[in-house]
Amino acid sequence: MISLRLHRDPLIFVVEDEIFYQKLIKANLNKFNFNKIKTFFSGEECLEKISEKPDFLILDYQLSGKNGIEVLKEFKETSPDTHVIFLSGKREMDIANKSMEMGADSFIVKNNQSFQKIKQRIHSLSSFNKLRQVRKITKMFLIGIAALVATTIVLHSFYPDLF
Repeated sequence: MISLRLHRDPLIFVVEDEIFYQKLIKANLNKFNFNKIKTFFSGEECLEKISEKPDFLILDYQLSGKNGIEVLKEFKETSPDTHVIFLSGKREMDIANKSMEMGADSFIVKNNQSFQKIKQRIHSLSSFNKLRQVRKITKMFLIGIAALVATTIVLHSFYPDLF
């Protein structure tokens, strides 16, 4: 079944172990009219709720316990359709590259533009999902039409007097 949840308020998980920054992320998401937000202080805590299949995961790199790359890897194995926005205070290219290799959709460095970038990525990824959903619906519709035409042709060959 195709979910149309992204047309409304997406479910967003935020994994950030610094309480101040976690609250800052949530407040900014609320300011941008995202209201279905669940916050976690550790990757392990977040992974316990993976069955909720969030639309977005905003994930810090440096966490107590598993680091962001480890959490990302496990998350993508179970919830591959969740969009992951990797958020890090580290500007190291190897972390950015590794996060993208593991399936992150974005890598954003923490700074004064981070929240605006997160908002833009959520909107652009949501738009992409909407287009993908329209394609799926159109494809299913066309397959249905093709099946109907094929059935009509077969019935006509067996029962020419009916058509």
